[in-house]
Amino acid sequence: MSFWKRPDIVKKIQNQIDFDKIEAIRIEREGWLTSKHWSKKLQLFEKLPELESTAAEIDEFNQFADWVTVGNPELLKTSSNHQAIEKLAEELMPWRKGPFRLCGLEIDAEWRSNLKWNRIQPALGSLTDAKVLDVGCGNGYYMFRAVTQAPEMILGLDPSVPFLMQFELIQKYARRPELQYELLGAEHLSFFHELFDVVLCMGILYHQRNPLAIMRGIHDALVPGGITLIESQIIPGEESIALFPEDRYAKARNVFFVPTTSCLENWIRRSGFESVELVSVERTTTDEQRKTRWTTFESLEDFLDTNDSELTVEGHPAPLRAAFRAQKKQ
Repeated sequence: MSFWKRPDIVKKIQNQIDFDKIEAIRIEREGWLTSKHWSKKLQLFEKLPELESTAAEIDEFNQFADWVTVGNPELLKTSSNHQAIEKLAEELMPWRKGPFRLCGLEIDAEWRSNLKWNRIQPALGSLTDAKVLDVGCGNGYYMFRAVTQAPEMILGLDPSVPFLMQFELIQKYARRPELQYELLGAEHLSFFHELFDVVLCMGILYHQRNPLAIMRGIHDALVPGGITLIESQIIPGEESIALFPEDRYAKARNVFFVPTTSCLENWIRRSGFESVELVSVERTTTDEQRKTRWTTFESLEDFLDTNDSELTVEGHPAPLRAAFRAQKKQ
């Protein structure tokens, strides 16, 4: 494999998980990378310039604090290096989550994920020495933000080869052995039992046909007293109800249940959690989700009614987002 080599976190914890089941899926899904389409992209990894040192720090403490900043900008001063890094980054478009500064190359993604991170991070508390799971981790933006707080490990699950490759491009220069991405989905949470101190579930519930099963899986994957941060698209309203779109929501077919805030809270409580706390409610705006050089397809402005920005093109309530913090009973 053309990715940066590091210890296998899953093998380190194999006695605490359903390792044989996970390993079988890993072997099967490694075949995804050998398809004609993705194998060509893997070849581009082999052309990337190497770091002079064996590790790199993620820069959180300068004027680029909202950007995941990795790699030495000196690498881009050589035209061949610049071309190799930029070409692969472009081949991996669209970049949905970000922003990233990769060896000085600015990848301004469709979502300014730093805004969401800044809203939820204070509710997480200390992650020092914690075992963290990010369910539906995308390209790992939140994993790279969380790793600066010295967790023991962060495991990301997402069955997406494009996201995996974006993550591995950043890892090529971040080189954080605490981070690992697995091509597993939320439906595989049952393989992890009472293992994690913190579980992030950021923006995936409304894509699930059975959101309660996912939340119960999160509950069971946490140690007693562990916490979860659940963030989801919601609709306005006081009743405990959820929108189930007949066909599409904001042009997306893979949206199933979009709850009100009270409905989402009830889902969380009925999944076994206690100490449920509403962290934030925000309207999604074109300041947070928009087209950029790195995502040239349709974005939020194309999903809203041109005459009423509080409605989607289908006439549904325009996207709001809510985040809850909840704790598993001690």
